[in-house]
Amino acid sequence: MKKKINKFFEEVAKLSENEQKILGQLSFFQLKVISYLRKNKKASVPSLIQMDKSASRAQKYRYILALQKSKLCKLDRDGLLVLG
Repeated sequence: MKKKINKFFEEVAKLSENEQKILGQLSFFQLKVISYLRKNKKASVPSLIQMDKSASRAQKYRYILALQKSKLCKLDRDGLLVLG
């Protein structure tokens, strides 16, 4: 585990200061959404909302909107969330 954490911080150090700020502001739910989208490429917003019970439904929608505003994710033409 220590090697993985060191590798993670090496990669974070390569990011710009603005990208590091964005990474630092992400919630656990947002990290789960990004991880899910990396594996599955796209997902509907309602299915992502059902994925986790750590926050209220409204808060999860706000988290997804924040991902879209930061341009980490976007809605495709079919209305599915994809990595931006």
